[in-house]
Amino acid sequence: MPGLAVDGIHTYYEDSHVLHGVSIDVAPGEAVALLGRNGAGKTTVIRSIVGFTPPRAGRVIWEDAAIEGGRPTASRGEGSRWCRRAGESSRRSPCART
Repeated sequence: MPGLAVDGIHTYYEDSHVLHGVSIDVAPGEAVALLGRNGAGKTTVIRSIVGFTPPRAGRVIWEDAAIEGGRPTASRGEGSRWCRRAGESSRRSPCART
């Protein structure tokens, strides 16, 4: 199934193990919300998917291609973006309206 598949990722901040086997599947055209209390790991899941905080174990697959290592900006042409919160966009942001 093309789309996004996050398969059992484990992410660390230095020696602190913060994500333990997170898995998510998102089909093309599907909208998914990531909910949880403060400190639950929502932002870390997204950072792991886009490559800002790469997982040490598990896989992130985008449209049948594994995303491994590399710079987060390399995936920009594939549709990956990290945007500031609504109302915080700068003119230089790839998500800002022009």
